Amino acid sequence: MKISKLLFTIIVATLLAACAGNEAQETQSLTNTYWRNVKSGDWLIGFTEGHVIYDSQWWEIVSTDIQGDKYKLIASNGTSTINIKVKPTKEGKRRIAIGWSLGTVCEPITGATLPDYPTRDNRKEFKDNGYRMGDSVTIVGWLKGLSPDERKNIKNNFYVGFEDIFTEEYIPHFPRLDSLGRFSITLPLLNATQAYVGNTETVLEPGERYFYLHDFTTGQKLFMGEDVRLQNELATYPYSMVSKQMRMRSATEEQMMQFLKESDEEYRTCEQELHKRIKEHPRLSQRYIEYVNHSNRMSQGRNLLMAQFNLPEFRLPKEFLEYVTENIWERAHRHPYTLCSETERVIYYFTIQAENTHVNTKTDALPMIKRLADEGAIILTDKEIEAVERYPAMSDSVTALLKSIESSEEMQAVAKAFNSSEIVATISTLLNRAHNDVHAKITCDVALNILDSVKHTEAMRDIYLAKELYDFIDNIRLPLSPYMQEWLDNNVKMEAAKDFVMELNEKYLALQRKKLEDGSIKSSDIKEMTDGEKILRTLIEPYKGKIILLDIWGTWCGPCKRALEKSQEEYEHLKEYDIVYLYLANRSDEESWKSVIKEYNVTGENVVHYNLPDKQQDAIERFLGVSSFPTYKLIDRGGNILDVNADPRDLEALERLLKMIE
Repeated sequence: MKISKLLFTIIVATLLAACAGNEAQETQSLTNTYWRNVKSGDWLIGFTEGHVIYDSQWWEIVSTDIQGDKYKLIASNGTSTINIKVKPTKEGKRRIAIGWSLGTVCEPITGATLPDYPTRDNRKEFKDNGYRMGDSVTIVGWLKGLSPDERKNIKNNFYVGFEDIFTEEYIPHFPRLDSLGRFSITLPLLNATQAYVGNTETVLEPGERYFYLHDFTTGQKLFMGEDVRLQNELATYPYSMVSKQMRMRSATEEQMMQFLKESDEEYRTCEQELHKRIKEHPRLSQRYIEYVNHSNRMSQGRNLLMAQFNLPEFRLPKEFLEYVTENIWERAHRHPYTLCSETERVIYYFTIQAENTHVNTKTDALPMIKRLADEGAIILTDKEIEAVERYPAMSDSVTALLKSIESSEEMQAVAKAFNSSEIVATISTLLNRAHNDVHAKITCDVALNILDSVKHTEAMRDIYLAKELYDFIDNIRLPLSPYMQEWLDNNVKMEAAKDFVMELNEKYLALQRKKLEDGSIKSSDIKEMTDGEKILRTLIEPYKGKIILLDIWGTWCGPCKRALEKSQEEYEHLKEYDIVYLYLANRSDEESWKSVIKEYNVTGENVVHYNLPDKQQDAIERFLGVSSFPTYKLIDRGGNILDVNADPRDLEALERLLKMIE
C-alpha cells in the first residue's frame, strides 16, 4: 500500500506534535514537585520552574534534556554545577541520581508537610555546646509562589524569632527577601533553641544549616538539612500545651491545691494525647517525644509558679512546692535552658519561691564593708576602721537605752545625739562612698544563697548571676566598680554571660566619661526651706508667664525611665508651645541621676532638672499629693497647678490640653 508524500508528511508532523506534547506534559509533572528519600525519609530534592532545591540551597537549571519520562538536568549555584538524572521506577517513584551517585529511590511529597519517617530515631539528646560564644545557625528559605502584593505584605511579617536567655526578650530577625521570595540569614545561636520560622514552631541547633520552604501555591511547609527530622515532625504534628493559670486573688491553701490538681489533670490529658499520637505514628522520633514532654512540663511549671503571687506571702504550700520540685524543677536541668523559652520563667519564679521559703536574704552593710576591706575592694582610714569597730556596740547600747525611756522628748534627745555623733557621721560617709560596691556584692551573695538552696548547674549559676548584675547596673545606671568587674570575671565562667553584663557596663562607662555641659542641671538656694509649697513656688518663679510641665520621677523607677526615652520626641512634638519642662528627681543617686539624663538626652534650653535633698523633695510631693511615679503636673502661665491628666506618654491628649489653656 502506497502512502502519498503529503499524507506521510502529515502523519510525521502529528507524531512529532504528540511527542512534543508528551514532553511538555512530563516537564510539567516534574516542575513544582518535591521528593523525599524513600529509605531515610528526608526531603532530598525539589524541582521548580527554572530551579532545583538541593543540599539546603537553590540551584538554577542551566540545561534540560528530556527523553520520554527520563530527565537530565544541569544546575548551578553560581560557584559549582551538578548533574541530575531522573528515571521512573514503579508506583510513582523515581530514581534520582545526583553527580556520580548511582541514584536514590524517591517518592513525591504530596501532603502539606513531610509524612512519617520510615524508621525510628531513638536519640533523646539535643545539641549542647555549653553556651559557647561564636556559634551560629543558618536558615536558607523560600517563600515560594507569593504574588508581588503578598510578598510586599509579608516582608515585615515574616521573621525567624527566638528568646534571649538573658533578657528574656523575644527577638525577631527579619530576613531580606529577593524578588522570588528567597532569603538566607545567619544568626548567632547560644545553644539548642526553641524558635519560630514564620508561624512554624521549631528547634534550631548551633552549627546547623536548614532550608525552609513554604510553597504558597501548594500550601506545603518542608525542612531540608542534615538533621531535620525533629523540625519536620514539629511542623507535621503541632501539640497542645498546659495552659491553665490561677485566676484568683488572695487564694487559700485549699484553692491552691485544687489548682494544682486541675493543672496535673491538664498535663495528664496532654500526655495522653501524645501517647495516642505515638500509638498512631509509632515511628515518631524520641527527640520529638522528649521535646513535647519538656515543653509541656516547663509551661505547666511557669503557670504553677506564677500562682505564688496569689498568696499573701508568696509561699506555696509544701505539697504544692514538692510537686513542682519533683516534676518540673528536676526536669529543667535535662536539656539546655534555651530549648524551651518557658524554662527561663521557671528558673525566675522558682528562685523567688526559694528566697521566700528557704533563704535568709538579710545581709548587713557593715559586715559587707569589712569583707570588702579585707578583699581590698575599698581602703579604710584609721578613723573609718575605728567607726566600723565601735558602731555595732554603740548602736546596741542606744537601742537598749531607748527601750528603757518612757518620755518621748528624752527619746528624741538620745536619738538626736546618736545620729549627730562623729561615729555615725563617719559611717554615713563611708556607706555613701562604698554604696555601689556594697549593694552589688550583697546582690551577688543573696543570689548565691538562693542557688545553694536548690539544685542547679554551673550554667544556671552563671546565667543567674549575670542577670542579677545586669539588673543591678540597669537599676543604678552606672558601671560596676573595677572590684566588681574583677569579681564577675573570677566567678562567672560562661563567656556569653560575662559579655552580656560587660556590654551594658561599657555603655555606662562611656556615659560616665561623657560631659554634661548643658545648663539644664540646676542647684537651688532653698537650703533652709521646709514647706513644700514654698519650695515649689521658688523653683517655678523664674518661669512665670510660661506653661510648666512638671515631671516627678526617680532613677529607680522603670516606667519613669521608659518615659524619658521619648523626651526628644516629646520636645519636638510640642515645640510650638512655650513650655518649660521641669524635672524633680525622687531619692536618686547624684551620679545615676546625671547618667540617666545623659543616656536619654533629657536636655534643652527649656529643660530644668533638680535633684533636691530627700526632705525637701518629700515636702513637695506631700504638697502635690504624689502617690505614684512618674507623676505629671501642668502649671499654667499664672502659676496655677491644674487638676488635669498631663501625661506626656499620650502626646495627642496632652496637646489637646495645651490648646485649651493657651
